[in-house]
Amino acid sequence: MSSQTGTQQADRPSPLRPSADRRSPNDKEANTVEPNSNRRSAGLPASGPRPRPGPTAQAARIAVAYALLWIITLLGEVIGTTAPALAPGGPLHPTLHGSLGDLASIALTNARVLSAPFLLALFRFQDHRCTRRVGDLVIGDVLGANALRVGLALGRWHARLLPYLPQLPLEWLAAALAAVSWLALRTGGRRQTALAYLAPVLVLVIAAAAVETIATPHASPRAQHPVRAR
Repeated sequence: MSSQTGTQQADRPSPLRPSADRRSPNDKEANTVEPNSNRRSAGLPASGPRPRPGPTAQAARIAVAYALLWIITLLGEVIGTTAPALAPGGPLHPTLHGSLGDLASIALTNARVLSAPFLLALFRFQDHRCTRRVGDLVIGDVLGANALRVGLALGRWHARLLPYLPQLPLEWLAAALAAVSWLALRTGGRRQTALAYLAPVLVLVIAAAAVETIATPHASPRAQHPVRAR
C-alpha cells in the first residue's frame, strides 16, 4: 500500500513543477524570462547597449557644459576680486608678435589640454566603473581648473584683461565639446564618436589660436629685439 502510494506520488506531477506535456504555451512564455527583465526587476540597468543620444540631446549637453565653464569663470572672478593674490601670473604685458609660430604654439598647448578625454578613451578608461570615475575626475579637474584660473585673473585685472581674451568664447566651446565627448565615450560610444567630436574640437582650437594671435595686443619690435646699450 505504501509502496504503491509512493509510486503514484512519484508519477503524479507536482503542482509547483508542471510536467512538460501539461504546460500551456503561456506557461512556457512565463517561464522564459529575459536577462534584461531580471536586471530591471532587480533595479539594475539593462545589459544591452544604451541608445545613443540624438542631436537635440547632444546639443543640450554641449550647452550645459558651456554654461558650466562660464559659471566657473564668473565664480573665479568673484574670488579673484576679493583675493587678487590668488590670480596667476605677473603684471600684464603683451608677449605675442602675431606670427605663425605663436599660432602653432597656442594651438598645440590648448590641444594638449583638451586631448584628455580622447586619451582616456584610447586607454579604455570607459570599460570599467572605477576607471570611468577616474576619468570623470580628470576631465572635471582639467577643464574646471582652467576656467577657474581665467576667472581669478579676470577678478584681479578686470577690464584690463579683456583685450587679451577675445578667443575665450571659442576656447570654452572647444572645452565643452571635449567634455561632452567624454560623456559620450564613457557610455559606450564607438570610435566614430571620438572622431566626430575630435574634428570640431581641433577646428575650434585652431580658430581660437588664430583669434588670439591676431586680435590680442602684440609686443613691440623693441621687446622682440631689444637694443643693446653701447
